[in-house]
Amino acid sequence: MQEWTDGRLDELSHRVDRGFEQMNGEFNAIRGEINGVRAEIGGVRAEIGGVRSEIDGVRGEIRGVQRALVFGSIAMTSAIITGFAAIASQV
Repeated sequence: MQEWTDGRLDELSHRVDRGFEQMNGEFNAIRGEINGVRAEIGGVRAEIGGVRSEIDGVRGEIRGVQRALVFGSIAMTSAIITGFAAIASQV
């Protein structure tokens, strides 16, 4: 076995310190990437909220068209019944 001299212990200490510095740099890079992903997710959520409001608007328009169709059908049916009644009363 070799002896552990002060010089060797100092070198080991410096190598360990450099390793921790590298790891801190890598952790900071990972934190940056995570923050970027969080920002992208926030953007996607905002887009989803916009799409939802657009879908709600389309649903409202569809309800309006449905009401118009129902009232139109009632009016046409009433007109047809009234026409048949007029024809039947002349006979």
